[in-house]
Amino acid sequence: MKKKAFTLVELLGIIVILGVIMLVAVPATINSYKNAKLKEAEAYIASLYAASEIYIETNIDAFGLLSATNGRVDIPIRLLLEENYIRKLGENPYTGSLVSPTDTVVATKQADGTISYILEERNTDIKNYVQTGLVMHYDSRINFGIGYNPNSNLFNDLTAFRRSSRLINFNNNASSGFNNGYLRFDGTNDRLELDNNINLSTVWTLEFHLNYTNQSKTFEFLVGTSDNSGAFGKILLRHNGNVSYSYPVNTYHSLGVTSASISGSRRTLSFVSNGAKVDLYVNGVLSGTNNVANAQMAIRTIGNAWSDNAWLASMDLYSVRAYNVALNSSQISANYQIDIERHR
Repeated sequence: MKKKAFTLVELLGIIVILGVIMLVAVPATINSYKNAKLKEAEAYIASLYAASEIYIETNIDAFGLLSATNGRVDIPIRLLLEENYIRKLGENPYTGSLVSPTDTVVATKQADGTISYILEERNTDIKNYVQTGLVMHYDSRINFGIGYNPNSNLFNDLTAFRRSSRLINFNNNASSGFNNGYLRFDGTNDRLELDNNINLSTVWTLEFHLNYTNQSKTFEFLVGTSDNSGAFGKILLRHNGNVSYSYPVNTYHSLGVTSASISGSRRTLSFVSNGAKVDLYVNGVLSGTNNVANAQMAIRTIGNAWSDNAWLASMDLYSVRAYNVALNSSQISANYQIDIERHR
């Protein structure tokens, strides 16, 4: 018996039917896959936030910043990996890219007492700053690390030296004292004082990330030293004048930048001495220089060293670092980029 074959019309009909099925099934399959991937990524982020919460609860004494509303801490993903709070890196559902060890979970205390968590693709790790020659690093944006004082909101040294310090004459209110993200000097003889001098000799780098407001003061301090007589150098902001380096006593070397030009927004000021001159970088760019032979620097007081209120500076200080080496322009630029990432 002869079998009946499909006609051309029937074959075309089958092909059309199969095409319709494909049009319906393939997008549905793709969407199902995408939804599964999205749910997997969302589950990973949820587990990341849960790990961050456990990390904070485990180290709660180190996170005094979370005791106040809007208090914030940054937790590098690297820390969660190194301490086995998470086992692997997953996908960020908001960007579609793989979460990086250099990303950060930001924990913020809410008005209702809860802590919110959000993943940010920015690097806030203090280890990213240049480490060569670093002898002091005080910072207001603290992620859990070496040197943090668990019972205080004061600046504390984050280097292995763990230098202690104290705040003097601060009112600890909105106009003077430690705020979430900066240390505010109100120009009434308040200062951050180290327990011991740091003598940087004649080759050094000092970096400050700050917000300075130009004022009608006669003479304004950025950093004091261990000796008011001028036996060591002082860095000064002079009203309606230049940012200066003072050494020896009563000798002021203009560094080519005016106080007014750095006021009104956050800046990183990097002062660098190679023993023969002092350079000033503003936001990683060389802005001025002056020949200062044997420019000795020792640090004891940050803020001011005198009692005359007409001479004192008002500013918000976010970070200060001291090196016993002269950083090069590439290193200074790299540090500035980290400053603006960490102190947004």
